[in-house]
Amino acid sequence: MHVIPRLLVAGVLSAAIALSLAFLPELQRTWLSAGGAAPAFGSAGGRQLTERNVVDMLVQVPLQLRIRKVEVTSSTLSVDLNLPRSADEEVVIRDLYTITQKVFAATGNISDIMVRVMDYSTASRSSGGKMLLFLDASREKGKNMAPPGEHETTAVLEQYLRQHFEITYTDKWKERYPL
Repeated sequence: MHVIPRLLVAGVLSAAIALSLAFLPELQRTWLSAGGAAPAFGSAGGRQLTERNVVDMLVQVPLQLRIRKVEVTSSTLSVDLNLPRSADEEVVIRDLYTITQKVFAATGNISDIMVRVMDYSTASRSSGGKMLLFLDASREKGKNMAPPGEHETTAVLEQYLRQHFEITYTDKWKERYPL
């Protein structure tokens, strides 16, 4: 006898929960367009990288070189990496590939990535560091970058970077790592 009212209440509550969940994506889009910060690594692509969340994203990128400086404009990410004297060429190439792959995979608004590999050793600190290598990567040329595999050689990664992006090696780089 009391079963029918209980079933009606359960049905109404279930319908209310289902409708609330249906409107949740629209509410999230409204909140983001009103200036809310989106996490840098969320669902695949399309996230907006800003000054507010660039640190959250770069902390999750597995780099071996230290980041010295980062700047985000509307569609460009600029990163300066500090190259210690003990680092080898393989570390640099892997980090360049990893930065470009992760940023392009996780964001929708970054169309260009510029990475400078700098030498901030004691001899060059007064001048602000010496640039050793410059990478200019565009999303259009690096659309479907695969994550770097553990067993991929440095030569394969470097060949990909050279074929798809602009890399400039300075004389200081060539002295340190003969091509």
